[in-house]
Amino acid sequence: MTTAETQGKGGYFFPAFLIVLATGLFALLAYIVINTAIIENTGAAGERKDAFKALIKFPDETRRAVNVMLKSGVDVAKLNFAEKATGTNAVFDKVTYESPPAASGIGANWNFRGRSADGSGWFVSGIGSDEAGGADVFGYLTGLTQSDCEDINEALGLNEIPAIEKTTVNLGKKSKAKAVAGDNGWSFNARAALTPPDPKPAACVQNGKNAKGEPLYIYYHVIVAK
Repeated sequence: MTTAETQGKGGYFFPAFLIVLATGLFALLAYIVINTAIIENTGAAGERKDAFKALIKFPDETRRAVNVMLKSGVDVAKLNFAEKATGTNAVFDKVTYESPPAASGIGANWNFRGRSADGSGWFVSGIGSDEAGGADVFGYLTGLTQSDCEDINEALGLNEIPAIEKTTVNLGKKSKAKAVAGDNGWSFNARAALTPPDPKPAACVQNGKNAKGEPLYIYYHVIVAK
């Protein structure tokens, strides 16, 4: 009589339908594991994108609060960006300070650069005036990876690949009162130098290299364009 059984070398019989069942269960388990991983990765990627969308909203909210302050008579040269400052000139007494969202993976805190009463400071080329006295007020983040920079640019609706500053911008040394914007150490000029020029008030760009020759990235976001 023919039976649906398989005989092993040791003389034991193993029903064929159990082999089929085991194979099917293994395939199902593999499918579940693979698809769970895909869903988790997709979820993590979506959470990261949402984090960068939230990231770029903070300087925009700060810009709107500062505009209200300027209209009320606050001098742009006296804006105070200290996180815990209070008073008429204190920006974060008017809008809540926000660190980058944890899901972005960015551990850096916001820094700000203003302009002096004589118009000296730093420029974003192509935004506002590039002439003497046209220094802008902006917030910025450093210590970013290329991936961070690309995600920021994507959230801003820009080409993800960061433009490269030909001359490294030195945020520790502002321009003189009669300085103008351009390819110099006090101007973010990379986007204005693109072909065709595409200056933006907010962007992530490559700004110099570290001691190991690795690219450094910075995200700047104009608060007051002058």
